[in-house]
Amino acid sequence: MKILRIGFVLFLPVTLLMVGCNNDDENPKTPGHNPSLIWYKHTGCKSMPKQVRSSADMTGTGWLDEAFEFENKGNGKLYMKHVNAIFNCETEEIKVSASIQGDAINVIYQGIGNSANCVCPFDVECLIEGLAFGQYRVLVYMNDMSGLLYEIPIDYAENMPKGTYKPSNGDVAI
Repeated sequence: MKILRIGFVLFLPVTLLMVGCNNDDENPKTPGHNPSLIWYKHTGCKSMPKQVRSSADMTGTGWLDEAFEFENKGNGKLYMKHVNAIFNCETEEIKVSASIQGDAINVIYQGIGNSANCVCPFDVECLIEGLAFGQYRVLVYMNDMSGLLYEIPIDYAENMPKGTYKPSNGDVAI
């Protein structure tokens, strides 16, 4: 009976340890698994030299250069800033969501507020976590995934330099 008790006392802790172990493949914080948006923020409507009625009025003014800035923040985190993103000038809030599907990082903007017959530039920033090193396409959408605004190829690597993508320049990759 004493041997049975000793066996039970030794067997129980080993069993509990085995049940408590977690496989890294199931850990959502492991790079490459369940990427998520950590935070986002945006500016308000930026001041303009004159009231702009359409995005065509902004062309050639020199003060509006739309661009994307990317930076590896370490530990599977990617910082993205969309400079001069165009929204309705009555936009009160910009919601940002992000997901990953294969090599695509989907970033979706949703402008919240009243609608007016004018547009203006906003800066939108976000930080995405959970990325593994590799080639990605950052796909930027407005409101839902039916209207693609931009597709930007990036190489997310340990030594990824801080880079800027300017759609007007026809840049190819970061």
